[in-house]
Amino acid sequence: MSTPLEKKPVAPAYRWLLAIHAFFPLFILMAGLFGAFHWVPGLSDNVASFWLYLALGGLLLLWLVLALVWAPRRYQVTHYYVADDFIGYVVGAVWHTEVVVTFNRLQHLEIAQGPIERALGVSRLVLYTAGGGTADL
Repeated sequence: MSTPLEKKPVAPAYRWLLAIHAFFPLFILMAGLFGAFHWVPGLSDNVASFWLYLALGGLLLLWLVLALVWAPRRYQVTHYYVADDFIGYVVGAVWHTEVVVTFNRLQHLEIAQGPIERALGVSRLVLYTAGGGTADL
């Protein structure tokens, strides 16, 4: 009879990492819209400024939804587990994805950490399996 697997949560700083990663693409779009408004002739009339501020407000609202709803939900679902002969990982906010890799298929692993992850004190463990050119877990 097998024992139940202990699900281990990821670091709490992962929630902030998700919110920051959601912010950057939206920030670039907002900066582009704002720059176009100020430097492209003819866009500073009242109609264009209305649409610009509406677009900026929509992008800000989208980021708030991502930061306040999606990031906490994804953090809550994300966990990993290790057994005697395999390792598994579950991730997702709406749709959950579970990946399980047996240890005999592991080729090598990497620990990756970007500047934002370093500032938050988190890192990624990337597992590569035999027969694949990309990371599987």
